[in-house]
Amino acid sequence: MHFPLTIPLWPSRVVMASISAVHAAAGLALFHVPSLSVLQPAPLRTLGLLLWIALLGSLLHALRRERAKRGLALVLHGDGGLGLGCGNESRGGWAGDYWLGAGAVDFGWAVWLPLLGPAAEGERASRRPRRRLMLLRANMAAAHWRPLRIWLRHKAASPPGSA
Repeated sequence: MHFPLTIPLWPSRVVMASISAVHAAAGLALFHVPSLSVLQPAPLRTLGLLLWIALLGSLLHALRRERAKRGLALVLHGDGGLGLGCGNESRGGWAGDYWLGAGAVDFGWAVWLPLLGPAAEGERASRRPRRRLMLLRANMAAAHWRPLRIWLRHKAASPPGSA
């Protein structure tokens, strides 16, 4: 495997369908709670309205996060770091260089990547992830899935100065 390895990403229809299905199930469950119906007193109606707004906001946020993968590229480096950016300069260009945080997991069917930002000169890296990515095989070309998993097991490193 030669580094840096650039992996173009795109949204997964499977993830978007599962997000929609889970939110639809939550909406049906919320719809059938009798104490939140329109015929109840004002405090309960307000609570019901807030729950519906939260559910809709959660759905839109989750779909937007998955769609944001369109045009992104993950760049794996041989030193264990990774870069995240997009080839389209009008979308912001390079998003930055990262290190993997604690909790990076390869589930086999998905990888979970908590991304830590680089530490400034002379300071320890923050342990709180600046960004998190969940990637499926459907988010990339099939030829990139195995190299990503191998990199995660063998090359991925914690940030310098985090010991």
